[in-house]
Amino acid sequence: MPTPFQLRVWTRFLAPVEEVWRLKTDPKRISEEFSPLACFRLIGSDFHGVGSYKARFGPPGLPVIDWPVELEVWEEGVRFVDSSKNLLYSQFRHEHSFEATPEGCRYIDEVQFTSTLPAQKMGAILLQRLFQHRHRVAARHLPSDPQATAVAVLRVRVESGGEPAA
Repeated sequence: MPTPFQLRVWTRFLAPVEEVWRLKTDPKRISEEFSPLACFRLIGSDFHGVGSYKARFGPPGLPVIDWPVELEVWEEGVRFVDSSKNLLYSQFRHEHSFEATPEGCRYIDEVQFTSTLPAQKMGAILLQRLFQHRHRVAARHLPSDPQATAVAVLRVRVESGGEPAA
């Protein structure tokens, strides 16, 4: 039975929300965040609001797969939410949040996902590592608090009755 997971990764940037927003919505920077652990590329350069987008994703040494992106929410400077169903995930929902802080901005990735692969726990850990890598790469472009960069929590998502979420 597939296991639903929830991953939360955040970084405290010492830069204003507007600068972090620009960084995290720039297709070129998004692609750079995956390298060299994986290849992710948005097809086309138009990424600015609710709609459907196409992307390609692939870990090194494996075939690149289509990664359809449905951008469901776009609140400029606050958050955006995308989702996908693809060869690797039967469910993948990714909320990107930007919270103003006295020091700058806390950027949060909140990902809910269910893998289609047999080694689900290992896949979840690898996804956590990939997101932490993305945060560390982003922190090379803007100053961040080293003690609050790529902080991650990974857990099995459960319903209120204690059972794993469907």
